[in-house]
Amino acid sequence: MKRKLSVPVLWVGMTFRGAVLILFVMLASELVLLGLQMPRVSAGEILLYSDMVESAGVKYVYRAALALMFFRVFYACRASSLTVGRLSVSEVALALWNAAVILGWFAILYAVQILTVLIGYRLFLGAVDPAAVSGQSLMIACCESPTLHSLLPLMHRKLLAVNVLLYLALGFSMAVDVHSLRHGGRFPIVSGLLAANIELLVGQGIFGITLRGGWFHIVFAVFAIAVQTFRLFRSAGEEA
Repeated sequence: MKRKLSVPVLWVGMTFRGAVLILFVMLASELVLLGLQMPRVSAGEILLYSDMVESAGVKYVYRAALALMFFRVFYACRASSLTVGRLSVSEVALALWNAAVILGWFAILYAVQILTVLIGYRLFLGAVDPAAVSGQSLMIACCESPTLHSLLPLMHRKLLAVNVLLYLALGFSMAVDVHSLRHGGRFPIVSGLLAANIELLVGQGIFGITLRGGWFHIVFAVFAIAVQTFRLFRSAGEEA
């Protein structure tokens, strides 16, 4: 058990500094951008939190953080894969542990983004005219703002399913591609397509899902998982 646990510990250690730096820069950058909107809120130019989020350009910072996290975690795991590969752990177990670590970092990134949104909302409440807000202002903002709706699709289960499936597919696909590159594979095409898909959906919310079709993204994520599963077990079988 200790031998197996050493695998995720090693990967977390290799990715920790870069990932934490990305989280800190994203949090600080977004709070600064939201803070710059405070004078407009106090002056009555902005009365809705959805307008404040869109004006601050939060989605662009989150997109940049997603891209940086993708490259940082992927190449850090790749750099340590040779060391990890020397452990007496099956290739399938290595890939699953790697996927868990990658998904963990993306989950933390998402949680920090939600925390930033909530902090920004508290700042907004402190500056806006009390008559312009109600107990449901945040929920309304999540429906009206494409950025917030893509992050917190409170009223649309299809978008929530799309988000969950795409991130699951991305984490697993990145782990399989790390395994593939360690054995002479090529550029991670599937992972790159999944990451690009997520990047495009950030800030579009239900508008992007309606335009492109939610089922397309669901089928794409399931197909990507199936393809990567086949590649992983085929590679593991060849090495057995």
